[in-house]
Amino acid sequence: MANRKSKGNSWSHQLCSLYSLLVLSLGLALPLVAAFQNGPASQSVIYTKVFELYLYTTAILYLLYLHWYLIRVHDPKRKQHGAVAIQKLRPGGENGLTDSAETDNQGATTLPVHLGGRGISVYLRYGVILFSIGTIIYIGFHLTEFALEIVGRCKDVSALTVTVGVVHLLFTFIQTFFVFKYHTIVVNKHLVFARFGFIHLMITNLCIWLLYVIVESSDDFFDDSKTTNSSGTATNHNDDTLGCTAIMSITERASPYLYPCVLEYNIIAAAVMYTIYNTVGTLPNISEKKPHKPSIHETMDGVSKGCDKSNVGLFLGMLVAIITLISLSIYFVLFAEAGRDGYQWLYLIPFESMMIFVLMASLIAVIVSVWKMRILDYRQEQDGGVSVFLMLTGTLGGYIGNIFVGIALLHVVYTMDTTLILTLISTFLSVIQITIQTFCIFDGGRRQVADTNHVIQKPGRSALALLLICNLCLWVIETLAVKKAFEHTTVFEDLYGNLPWKIITHATIPLIIFYRFHSAAELSGIWSRAYVPKVIEQVEVTKL
Repeated sequence: MANRKSKGNSWSHQLCSLYSLLVLSLGLALPLVAAFQNGPASQSVIYTKVFELYLYTTAILYLLYLHWYLIRVHDPKRKQHGAVAIQKLRPGGENGLTDSAETDNQGATTLPVHLGGRGISVYLRYGVILFSIGTIIYIGFHLTEFALEIVGRCKDVSALTVTVGVVHLLFTFIQTFFVFKYHTIVVNKHLVFARFGFIHLMITNLCIWLLYVIVESSDDFFDDSKTTNSSGTATNHNDDTLGCTAIMSITERASPYLYPCVLEYNIIAAAVMYTIYNTVGTLPNISEKKPHKPSIHETMDGVSKGCDKSNVGLFLGMLVAIITLISLSIYFVLFAEAGRDGYQWLYLIPFESMMIFVLMASLIAVIVSVWKMRILDYRQEQDGGVSVFLMLTGTLGGYIGNIFVGIALLHVVYTMDTTLILTLISTFLSVIQITIQTFCIFDGGRRQVADTNHVIQKPGRSALALLLICNLCLWVIETLAVKKAFEHTTVFEDLYGNLPWKIITHATIPLIIFYRFHSAAELSGIWSRAYVPKVIEQVEVTKL
């Protein structure tokens, strides 16, 4: 019987892998054909929309089933089972459930569904809410545009396109609720169905990521082509098309700021779903010990001492933030004047100078943090896989984007143009800073105060506070200004071509933005956790 279940678990993992590869291949091929094929694209667009509809509806049905199963089948009143340690069962295969595991081994109770998984940090949960709001607003703008196009007869919009937009909006809302509330869920019943459901949710988010990178790149490319072909040609708008033109203008202006939210949201959601997929079939060992709950006195004392040994870093961070806001204001003023003679290049000087200043401040802060935190105790156990995956994903995006920029600038550095030299310096600093900061986050996540002297002195905490604020400043800069600065620099398009450069920027800039947000979240966790004396960590399991 055990071998039979082991074989079933192995087959389910293999089939899930094949299914994910097939769907991911379709998610890459269909949007590419629809976006860049020669001739009429209506049929390919229909295929893509039908594929999207399949992804969204299947995901929604599974989420609703899972939520109905949790609420209906199990007691809706949460019963605390104390502190537990999650343990993966090795006999018979990965996460496999065997007959011996399903018995009351060492007094453990098999829970069909429980909330004892690793989950994500509270900062990432807030990030999911933030990015989902941006995603919903982005989809809402497009749905409004479709509605006005239908009413004003500006363009033929199929009912399928509107349906896909509405279903995508519904999927985003339901998935956000699930990730925020059930990110620690572990399913121990109907294992094959559970694995297929969660792998489908993961692949759906990855396909959305690919779809939006391709669609946004093609839209920008064809918009540039239309602008070039229609230069010098006057266009008359009647009253029926004024509403369409207005909402299209709003959507186009908001897209550079909202579109990265879609990609960042789907990166986090895909990572969470893959983690839940890996925990399917994991059983808790129930212990009698209750988790410690801090008293009101302890909570207030912790708040009063929360910024201890961080004042210098916080005030230096405030200075960096003020300079960043002033520089951004100057940048946007000069950018608005970029169409006039003599202003084509001036707006890049304050932008690149601001980037160099913030990168230098963060580079100094991260070096000081690593140096001072080296004396803290080093824990051998590895922390959550979701955070590591997300950090490496953002780091990869930062490397790829900056390497492409650096290669293009090295081809023209001989011109000794001021803006190009400043951009090359900021690119070089960005690669170094990302490398050291990623190492600092991985290393700092395992650091813990070892004695009373460390608790009192809190080495490196002030530098961590400065580094945290610098990453928030870089997140604001890269969200508001990086895409504009890159798209209006002709050096990159001259080397790579218009379309390849659009694809590079649309794929890497959201990852760079996400890297800064996720780094700030991880640094905040290190800043608050590394200086607390080590205690026996307990994970609370909740039966639904």
